[in-house]
Amino acid sequence: MAEKPQARKSSDLQTAFNIVNNYVGMTLLSFPFCSGQAGWAGSGMLLLLSAFCAYTGWLVVQAYAVLVAEGWPAPSYAQLGQRCLGPPGKWLVLFSSTLETFIAIPGMMIGIWKNAALLLHTIPQMWVIAGCIAVSLPANLLKDFTMLSSLSLFGIVSILLVAAAVAFDATSSASDPSAPPPPHEVLNVGGLPMAASITLAGLTGHVGLFPIYEEMRTPTRFRGTLYTSFGAIFAIYAFVQLGGYFAYGSETSVLVTNNIARGSRGAIGSVLVGTVLAAITFKLYCSVAGTVLVLVDIFENAYFEMRGSKFDDAAALRCRLGSWASAVAIAMLSYSSLQYVTALIGINSIIISVLLPLYFYCKLHWPTMAWSRKLWFVMLALLSALMAVVVACVDTQEFIRSLGTSG
Repeated sequence: MAEKPQARKSSDLQTAFNIVNNYVGMTLLSFPFCSGQAGWAGSGMLLLLSAFCAYTGWLVVQAYAVLVAEGWPAPSYAQLGQRCLGPPGKWLVLFSSTLETFIAIPGMMIGIWKNAALLLHTIPQMWVIAGCIAVSLPANLLKDFTMLSSLSLFGIVSILLVAAAVAFDATSSASDPSAPPPPHEVLNVGGLPMAASITLAGLTGHVGLFPIYEEMRTPTRFRGTLYTSFGAIFAIYAFVQLGGYFAYGSETSVLVTNNIARGSRGAIGSVLVGTVLAAITFKLYCSVAGTVLVLVDIFENAYFEMRGSKFDDAAALRCRLGSWASAVAIAMLSYSSLQYVTALIGINSIIISVLLPLYFYCKLHWPTMAWSRKLWFVMLALLSALMAVVVACVDTQEFIRSLGTSG
């Protein structure tokens, strides 16, 4: 395939926009919940993890550049795994990226159902969910991203609307001295693991950096653009997280739209709430359709690796319908456990967006690295592995306890 002319590639600003859009998604709605779990210290953890994930994002792009220099045909994250770990590495990357993509779909479906129920609060919830499922079924007829590609700007608008609604409530809370302030904590150690996993779920997306890097007009400026973009990502997340926690305190829901929809407001506030709920529901609806296409594309590429041929139209449609139906079933089973669905994405992101980038970079650059730098990477890898074990164990125990409570 002919390379795109430089003039038609992305500028620094367009690249930054693509990076922000690649990372900031539905998890934004759960960031106030992170501070609800961990207290004000949750914002400090957000800063630390944002900086760390920006760093590992740059490391994995540098590892990818080695594959490009070596002349690998159509290099990808899976081929990076193949280069560094052999066939097991390729399949580890494929499994981790598939898990991340698949679990995101029921998470978004739950978000659609809960937000639609808030928007259509006069209709019984079961009928709202049934209607949402029926409306989402035809989207599986889409064969490519053509109809969805223009929605990235709408996604940014939805994010800004959420931020505006949180700011509106935070301002209202601060200006009403008669209302008792919501409960706040500086630090809740017990809530740190859940807050960490959800924060990491909002910072995963390193797999999408390779095509963004390839599309950049001046790739030598990618590092600065990446770090600037992560600064913007941190600012967006921190604004919603701190504003939401200030307004709602420890009672913040796992979806901040639940808090936004509560309480009485004037005409402007009511219109803003309705607009936010409608916009975020439509954004998630489109994101589900797009993510199903991404998942099927992963399946198709794996099938091509094994059989040497692509899906025909009928097989691709069956795969889309099967993926969508499986996600609906999981969403219905985990409807009241959205925080644990999101936490699973975060735990998986420690593998694909932290540990693997560290290992791949070291594998390709180890002979030329100074001993001090080698010790630095060993320390980062050990701390990351420890974080993965602690977060996974604590979140799993909390999930098991929640099942006993609900039962």
